[in-house]
Amino acid sequence: MKQLICLAGFLVFLVGCSSKLEPMDEDVVTVPEIGEQASVVDNNAPEVDKSPPVSVPDDKYFGLWWRHLGSAELEKLIDRMIVNNQQLQISAQRVVQAKARSIQDYAQTLPEVTTTAGYTLEAPEGGLGSVPKGSSPSSDEEFEVGLNARYTVDIWGERASFAQASQYRLQRAVYEYDARLLQTITDLSKAYLEYLALNDRIRSARESDTALNSMLKAMADLYEQGDATVVEMQIQRSSVYNSRVVLPTLELSKEQVANRIARLVGVAPGELRLSDLGLDSLTFPSQVQGISSAYILRRPDIQAIEAAMLAADADIDVARKALLPSLELAAEIGFGSASASQLFQPHTLMWNFVSNLTATIFDGGRREQQIKFAQAVRAELVETYVFNVYSGLQQARDALNGIKFTERRLSMQKTSTEAAKEALDLGLDSYRAGGIDFLTFLDSTHSYQRRKDELFTFYLEYYQSFIDLYGALGGGIPYRGAYSGTSQVKGSIAALDAGEQEKADELSGPSWVEGEEGWLVEPERYRGKERWLVRLSGVFDAFATESVLKDFRRRYQDIRPAKALLAERIGFTDSEKQRQASWYALNITGFQNKDEAEDWCSMLRKNQQRCIVFQPDDNFEVDGVFLVDKRYASESLVALLEDDIEDNEESKLLPGEQTSGTLEEEQIQEGSVIDKRGLLYSLLKSDGAHAWLIGNNTFRVWKYQVNADLYSNGRIVALKKDLAILNFDNSGVRLQPLYVVESIEQRDDGSVLAYLRWGSARAGRVYSHRVGDRVYGGGVIKSIDESGVTVSWGEHNILLELKQ
Repeated sequence: MKQLICLAGFLVFLVGCSSKLEPMDEDVVTVPEIGEQASVVDNNAPEVDKSPPVSVPDDKYFGLWWRHLGSAELEKLIDRMIVNNQQLQISAQRVVQAKARSIQDYAQTLPEVTTTAGYTLEAPEGGLGSVPKGSSPSSDEEFEVGLNARYTVDIWGERASFAQASQYRLQRAVYEYDARLLQTITDLSKAYLEYLALNDRIRSARESDTALNSMLKAMADLYEQGDATVVEMQIQRSSVYNSRVVLPTLELSKEQVANRIARLVGVAPGELRLSDLGLDSLTFPSQVQGISSAYILRRPDIQAIEAAMLAADADIDVARKALLPSLELAAEIGFGSASASQLFQPHTLMWNFVSNLTATIFDGGRREQQIKFAQAVRAELVETYVFNVYSGLQQARDALNGIKFTERRLSMQKTSTEAAKEALDLGLDSYRAGGIDFLTFLDSTHSYQRRKDELFTFYLEYYQSFIDLYGALGGGIPYRGAYSGTSQVKGSIAALDAGEQEKADELSGPSWVEGEEGWLVEPERYRGKERWLVRLSGVFDAFATESVLKDFRRRYQDIRPAKALLAERIGFTDSEKQRQASWYALNITGFQNKDEAEDWCSMLRKNQQRCIVFQPDDNFEVDGVFLVDKRYASESLVALLEDDIEDNEESKLLPGEQTSGTLEEEQIQEGSVIDKRGLLYSLLKSDGAHAWLIGNNTFRVWKYQVNADLYSNGRIVALKKDLAILNFDNSGVRLQPLYVVESIEQRDDGSVLAYLRWGSARAGRVYSHRVGDRVYGGGVIKSIDESGVTVSWGEHNILLELKQ
């Protein structure tokens, strides 16, 4: 035994020395600083409305810039694209696949336990040749029940590295989804601008056609009067029809662009209806500030390669450690007996334990080649990383040059177009006076038309360059932040000093995301198995879930009977609920029967939204509950699902505990009939002297005193701290605050969280909020401190005091 142990120890030493892990050299990618070329870009487009300047990278107007161009149509298209685009859904499904693979690979680091139950019948009992000649064989039966366990001890960390590599591949899949999202938003925005420019060019072509047609009629009159020759008339006629040839060409391009937009949005070509707006419907920022190469390194396609390199580093570690000896432990315990009645008796107990230490002496170089293969994969990823970084730099420089040179072209073209217009106006008077001939005047007409058409094209190129700049710097999508882990390959901003480089490395926090009321602090169980639900096709992350809500509320005037959207978590744990790798199935609830759900799903399908109708087989976890119809906005989210979501009885109250009765507060009793007009308002705050009410239909906020008149024959008759009593035609309504600040939490990382209860002090649930989050009715949290939470609702900054 001692000899065996010594031999095993020698094998461990021998193979361990042969597989000594050499540290990988750090590779540095030098990235020139584009900020030296232009750290600030001004929007010098002439005679257009401009929005305030944006700052790269964390300004909310940069992070989701497309929501701030003043185009409701573009915003609607992008939200629909996030929901429906098939390429995005393919990327999202790959995230779910990577997550499943990650869980599977992590399970290999854990022991494997199996159970066995066996029955054996063997004849002859004594084995072959044991039955005497002329005799009949007898049989022997055995019964066995047991547990088997196997575990490979991770002495060198090989299995941990294997699981870590799978985690990095999951991170890569998430970033690849973001990269696809960023590229699709950029492509859709540029296509939409092209569509607007074509609308402008078509309008201009039609105006030109009208003018030339009018000239043709005038020329025909002159010809009949003998004041024009047939040659002049035919030249004019040729000019008109030559102009008309341009129009169908532009209309064809418009239809093709519309079909391209439809495919990007994820609907069938021809099923998308767009407006006839022009480029003047957009407002680009007056300036883009803080441009730097540092922000290229946080683009999702760059981060995807970084995650892949981290996975490759882990794969190299796995391949190297595969050369080392492995220790496998196996154990079995159970009962075995020739009689089923004796199976679980103490004397039938059996068990064993086996340990094997295995070291590879010769495998033909297979494991060594696996190391070389993993190293070559990593080297390929390094080159891919450098290529992507420099490609991002090229895109940024091309965009900056596009803005710079197109601005000059735009300015000159603007002057040229104005001069052509003036020449046309003067030429008309001169032609009428006989100062110029007809052909000269006709040439000035065509010259103006061409220059005006080119002007729209230059505007298009100018604004598309801004969109290219946004995309090159990673603007347009929420920023998830960097995952943990440090790759040996890093981007180095050559022209940055140490302080700026450190600032660039710290850009790992979340970007601005327009938060949606309804994300739960803790997951809840949906237990409405008997309910019929409508599930949207595909899977969605948190940002896409909010896009679904925006898309629904814009597209459908009446979405009843649907009430709420449930974000069902799929295969992710609580530790991953930080919106990094959390994907959800989205279910719509509110249907009384299958036919109602089928009709509603059919309505979605007619609007190019795929869905299915189902009854859940089991309870599932819900991370978010969202209103899909603002008609229910004054109700507690939990109250909408009081029969389906596990909760206590008190959570069934409405945010405004509205009861009818006399006008005195002490005489208003709960349980009376609710006056529906009370649902017009929700109470934000009452300090006893003033009340801040928000309209549940308009989201306007008013500050009222006692006896103030309200809409629908209403009046405020009494105010107390956190209480307002309204009167509608002698029917009393008692309102309590919509939000109650339960607690304030100061975190170790310096961030501050406020926990707000939605739906009065007793109803609803508690949600966590940060500064910048949006709340009901378009409110934005401006500050959080020990006194409470200050929320900006329009022009009103309201302090919601901490509950005492």
